[in-house]
Amino acid sequence: MSNTDHTPDAPLDLAAERARLARAEAEYAALKGAVVRGELVPRERVGLMVAAYIERVRGEMMAQIDAMAPRLPAATEAEFEAMFTDAVIEALKELPPDDGPIAA
Repeated sequence: MSNTDHTPDAPLDLAAERARLARAEAEYAALKGAVVRGELVPRERVGLMVAAYIERVRGEMMAQIDAMAPRLPAATEAEFEAMFTDAVIEALKELPPDDGPIAA
């Protein structure tokens, strides 16, 4: 049993406890600093950001379907493939770049 075990019979090592507290405070300060600098965000916010991004992708894709629909009956398979490819590329261009943060 080590001196940092917190059982009633274990002797308390004040130096070890102070060191443990100092490490915990340093870790807390580092995490808090990362949040302030924008390097870390709460899990809930990440979930909301991802959901918003997925909804935006869905909206862009649905808009492309609506724009393509009137032209489809007369399209050949090759024309359809070209239209679909162009529509997907256009929808993706409307999304934020992959090298930056996603705004919620």
